[in-house]
Amino acid sequence: MLRWEAENAAGPQLMEEWNRYAFPMFCDRMAQRLGESTCRTGRHQDWPAESRYTAFLDASPGRSAQAPTA
Repeated sequence: MLRWEAENAAGPQLMEEWNRYAFPMFCDRMAQRLGESTCRTGRHQDWPAESRYTAFLDASPGRSAQAPTA
């Protein structure tokens, strides 16, 4: 509700309030709900579906099995 009021406000006061108080609290709540994220801790994990996606692309019509020659 505060975000919508800030978005439609004529002056900067409500937007400043949103950026100073509501947005940081929202980010904190989201971080707590998401728990330990691998990207935030620096332990990046590869995309689990990468091999299936690659197989899908290789099987799509119009792609040849051979590499193109120059």
